[in-house]
Amino acid sequence: MLASRVSVFILGLLALTSLTVAADDLEDYVGVYGAENGQRYMQPLADVMIANMNGGLFHSAYIPREGFHFCVGVEGMVSPIGDDQRTFTATTEAPFAPEQTLEVPTVFGDTQGAQASGTGGTVYYFPGGFDVQQMPAAVPQLTIGSIYGTEGILRFTATETNETIGKVELLGLGARHSISQYFSNSPVDLAASFLWQSFTVGEIVDASALSFGVQASRSTGILTGYVGLAFESGTLDLDYEQEVAGTTQAVSYELEADNSVRLTLGATLDLSVLRLHADYSLAAQNTIGIGFGVGTWPRAKGGAQ
Repeated sequence: MLASRVSVFILGLLALTSLTVAADDLEDYVGVYGAENGQRYMQPLADVMIANMNGGLFHSAYIPREGFHFCVGVEGMVSPIGDDQRTFTATTEAPFAPEQTLEVPTVFGDTQGAQASGTGGTVYYFPGGFDVQQMPAAVPQLTIGSIYGTEGILRFTATETNETIGKVELLGLGARHSISQYFSNSPVDLAASFLWQSFTVGEIVDASALSFGVQASRSTGILTGYVGLAFESGTLDLDYEQEVAGTTQAVSYELEADNSVRLTLGATLDLSVLRLHADYSLAAQNTIGIGFGVGTWPRAKGGAQ
């Protein structure tokens, strides 16, 4: 059941969570549904997964025009699950009759499902969810620069799990460019960013995310405050089989994440070769970000350098 392995196998390496279920159990649950009900059942997972993937991109807006620096770290994100993400209105599917609608759990909803009674003593069973209150995630990240005020970003992992799950792969490529280098009197450091990511779990889940953003920050001693505005998108493709009246049919669809604009507020603590940060992102799907990194990086003194 997805409840504890969804983070390890569905959210991937993305996953530091309390869920404990395998992806094939998720397929058993959503496999009860055709495309319409299935999309509503899985939409909250798409929203949360893409929101987490697009987090943790920056911890400061200061990027020098030249000079070598790098940071290797782990970006952690936690997305709270709202009450509106735990239920949806589902409709019984043919050949069950008569058609009925019920309020039932989503993938994050209660473990107890629901049922409807039909003609001739037939019963239609709606699956439960996995009672998830919040979804954590974690991704490794390498940042390296700088050439003409530009630094590159890499996120990568590839892990073989088992024959049921298959291979878990995450690839993220991005870049950030200093804007404040063009404004010698800027009171804050400014940067612009781009990040593309792809995440797959065997043949079950195929997700992609895209983020464009701008950031501003100002440093005082070892403390840096930062703010960012991002325009983002993401999709989650699902493929599974549904059994209807003794026959098996393929079901596939693409879910678009709800987030489109994200406002992030945070702070970074710079302790020599160790950097710690925490932030909060306001969006259709809010997220909390925490992370750490080790390496060498330039230290802004406040304002454009």
